[in-house]
Parts: sequence; C-alpha cells; structure tokens
Amino acid sequence: MRVFSILLLLILSANCYTQEIDSSFTINGSAPYEGPLSNSSNNRHPGNVIALQPDGKLVIGTNNTYTPFNNDNYVYTYRYYQNGLPDSTFGTNGVSKLWIGGDAICNDIKIQPDNKIIMVGESTYCTGGVCGAPQFFMLRLHPNGDPDSTFAGDGILATDELFGASATFVYAEGMEILSNGQYLISGRGLQNNPFLAKLNSDGSKDLSYATNGIFDYSSCSFCRVKDLLIDQAENPYILISDYSSANSQGIIRIVKLDGNGVMDNSFGTNGTTTFTKPNFLDVKSFDLYNGILSIVGIYDDQSFCIQYNNNGTIHSGFQDEMMFFDIPSDSILEFNKIDVRDENNIIVTGNSLTIVNGQYLYKAMVGLIDEDGLWSSTFNQSGSMIFDYGNQGSTGWTGKFSFGNDFSFTDNGELFMTGSRNPLAGTALRSILLIKLKNVFYNPPSNLSIQNIEDNWMDAYPNPTGHFLNISDKVDVTIVNVFGEVVLREKQTEKIDVSNLENGIYFLNSDTRNSIKFVKY
Repeated sequence: MRVFSILLLLILSANCYTQEIDSSFTINGSAPYEGPLSNSSNNRHPGNVIALQPDGKLVIGTNNTYTPFNNDNYVYTYRYYQNGLPDSTFGTNGVSKLWIGGDAICNDIKIQPDNKIIMVGESTYCTGGVCGAPQFFMLRLHPNGDPDSTFAGDGILATDELFGASATFVYAEGMEILSNGQYLISGRGLQNNPFLAKLNSDGSKDLSYATNGIFDYSSCSFCRVKDLLIDQAENPYILISDYSSANSQGIIRIVKLDGNGVMDNSFGTNGTTTFTKPNFLDVKSFDLYNGILSIVGIYDDQSFCIQYNNNGTIHSGFQDEMMFFDIPSDSILEFNKIDVRDENNIIVTGNSLTIVNGQYLYKAMVGLIDEDGLWSSTFNQSGSMIFDYGNQGSTGWTGKFSFGNDFSFTDNGELFMTGSRNPLAGTALRSILLIKLKNVFYNPPSNLSIQNIEDNWMDAYPNPTGHFLNISDKVDVTIVNVFGEVVLREKQTEKIDVSNLENGIYFLNSDTRNSIKFVKY
C-alpha cells in the first residue's frame, strides 16, 4: 500500500497539482459571518490588508466603512490561527480595538522581527480645525494586540505629529520596515503631494532624510500614491497613479530615491519614469523580483500587467509591452494586488464583475501569470479562479459582492486572501472575506525519488488512540492541536503518551518526516 502511495505521489508531483479551497480552513475554506467560530467582532469588518507571522498566524488590518460598526471611531485588527479560527491570545478573542477616528482604513500592515505589528492608514478624526476628512495614522501593537507605548508615546502616530499642527487631508498608503528598525511611510502629504517619510523606531522623524525627514513629490497635480517597495539596498520605489480629467489621460509614475531621500538620477529621467495612455488608467500594486518591476492596474475596464527594468526602461520579457487579462464569463476584471514569487509565478488577486439584468455581481479572484505575461495553464487550467461568497437578495439591494483586496502565502504554496463580501442578502453591508487556497504554485524538488520518500516516511499507530502513540522511527516530534498550538513535544522517541490530551483531532509533526493526523479519544 505504501509503495502505491509513493508511486502516486511521484506521478502527481511530476505531472500536475490541483488548486483548491482548503475545506479544513474554518468552515469550508472561508471565515464565517457571526457564529461560534467567529471572533469577538463576529468577523464583521472587511479585511483590507494581511500579513503572515513567522509562526503562521494571520494578522489582518480592516476597513471600518460600510459595516455595522462604521460610526464607532475605532480601528480593528484581527488575528487568526492558520486554520482560520480567532487567536484567543490576541486582544479580545482575536480582536484588537483602538480609538483612532471614524471610517478607519488600514492600508498596509507589516510584522517586525520581534513580532510587533505595524499598520498605516487613514481615518476621519479632527485635526488642524478640520473634522470629517481622511487623516494619517500609524500604529504599533505588541504581539498580544495592546498598543506599544514606546512608539509615539501611546502607540499611535497622528497627522499633527508628522506634518505639524495645521496639517490636514494627509494619509498613509504604504510602509516598509528597514533592517535597522526604521520605517519608510508613503501616502498623500501637504498640498495633496505624494510624500515619503523616514521615521525612527520610536515614531520620530529622521531629520537627516530628505527635508526634515520627508520627501515631497510636487511634480503632478492629480497624483495618488498606490504602493511602496524597497530593493535589496533598501532604496525605495514609489508607485503613483496620475489622472487628469482635463487632459483625459492617465499616467503611471514610478519614482526611485536613494538612501538619503534624493531622487535617483540613474532611474528613468531624474529619478522618475512615466507611462501615459489616453483615457482613464489606474495602477494598483507592484512588486520587484530579480531587478524587474511588475505593475498591475486597470485601463479602459481591462486589467493589465506591465514590467520595467530597474533603470526605468520597459522590460521586454512579456509578449507585448502592456499585457491585458480578462475572465471570459465576466464583464470586467480588476487586479488589486501583485506578488512575484519568481519569473514564472506572478500571483494576482482582485475581483471580477458580471452584470445580469442590471444587477452588479462581484466575485473575488486569484490568478497566476507566467513569464510571457499570459495566464498560466498550470493554475486551474485557465490561469484564474473566482470565489463567489456574496449573497444576492430578491428584495432591497439585489446585487452581491466578494472583493479580493490582499493576500499572503507560505513557501509550500498555500495562499490566504482577505477582502470583503456582503454576508446578508438584500444589503450592501460588508464583512470580512478570508479564504485559504492550496497548491497555488509548485516547484517540485530535484531529488524526488522513491528511495528518498521511503527513507523519510513515518507511521504512527494505533490511530485513533486513547493512551500511547507508537512511531515507526526514533525522531523529534511535536503534537499540534487544530488551533495550531503545540501541546506536546518529545525528542528522539518511538512512543509518546497522549493520555493527558483532551479528546479531539491532533497532528504529529517532525522536521524530517511526513505529518500525521490522528484522533485522541
């Protein structure tokens, strides 16, 4: 039986792999709305950004607009175990809640090496004599969800602390953590200009950077920062969307700075490269891999991907300069996020739209683009998958939606996507969309062989068991519960006593062997 299993594994590894929703993730692969498996906020807040901790836990920054709680002036951060259940050690049953102002939106989230959580975004608090307009915030949380008072005094950095007491209408869009513990923050600054600020680890400005800690880009009037990234030398690239309705043209702008906050003249023209098209053009996200910038956006109701070299010139790797994508069954496709794993695994998420009898039906999507700029046939055969988690009503509002906003993935090809959906038919109120997809990409090991697998195969018996679990080889093992928590650990053992564990499902893991699911009764 084992030989047959190994041969089957070899055949599958060499020829194919199937992308699918992980049905073991919460309820049939998706986080529920309300109910006993949801968090203390009933999973009501849409997910806007997601980060994966080193221990596998999922941290999600939310969007507190269009929700049942959108007037409560708080920013909500959710944390889940990797199986989709709320992490009870974080905040209140998986939810950290901080006062930040109305309609709070987390636009970027990162995990520090010490597992502290950093988020930036916008909310409508009063500052500079103005109330009700989007304003800047940046916050840092301890791993348990409490605000970190060593950052900005109370864990939260506001508009006036970064731009002065009279500053208004500024907000953050992107963030990077530098190797020395400093931060780069991008967004809309004074006079609506894109900005990039460099902050010390305590939230104060690094006054040696650019002009008093802030780089101000004043070369366009209708600009909005969409994304930020850094290269291996930690020099930043800023992605800017520039649309002028007066001139009826859209412009992609990429700005590169050096480590001092000065425009890098080796990139494009004086540190900037532009790409112009007639009519509306909007960029959403970009990523850097092996010196190539890959950018996604939407142009004339079509999603596109375009690539640039790290000197600001168009990269010629794709079949055409600007590659367009669609899903044949749907009317409009919109990419929201890109992440490049390698040249042949360019992952995108977003949403598609179908209009039926005047009703707008949105579905979340994940796609895989290959090195030629085409949908990859290795991914669901068509290159894309759609996820319909909205609920359509026959009365009231009769549309429905699922939006894929952001994602993170593991090295073994598991992808976690967050966004929003309407959980109740007949209403456009939003809640979190959180799904887990398996086998998004696959790179088979070069040394895969029957002998290799046979040598590293581990059995455990009896299964189920009420007392002892015998192991076929002497190895270091850990036992993990369904919440991802390690409940038992033994070194170099062939027999492990599980009698003190609560009844239920567990996983026997070893760094050098296969994982085994077993039942304790």
